[in-house]
Amino acid sequence: MDTFFQLFERVADAHSWSDVERTLLLQCVLTGRAQLAYVALSVADSQVYSKVKTAVLKAYELVPEAYRFRFRNMRKIFEQTNVDFVRALTLQFTRWRRSENITTLDELVDL
Repeated sequence: MDTFFQLFERVADAHSWSDVERTLLLQCVLTGRAQLAYVALSVADSQVYSKVKTAVLKAYELVPEAYRFRFRNMRKIFEQTNVDFVRALTLQFTRWRRSENITTLDELVDL
């Protein structure tokens, strides 16, 4: 879901879609847990893209604590090269940092 939102937001930004357009188009492609999370929102909240995104990510447990857990518990598996492992580790760290809105070294130290 995290990758889906990154790609979706790139397209939305390229087309200058408003929040209402984003949520309208997004709800057309949601399935499973994501769709249930969307339906559980109030009508007002279902028109606010950031609230829809937060609800969907929460449904998939893609919240800061989940990213932190994944990052700290990553282990290199036999089939992975060191480069692949570092890439995966960096991706998890970046997701954790972004979910916590960390932009400076001081904020990272506090975290």
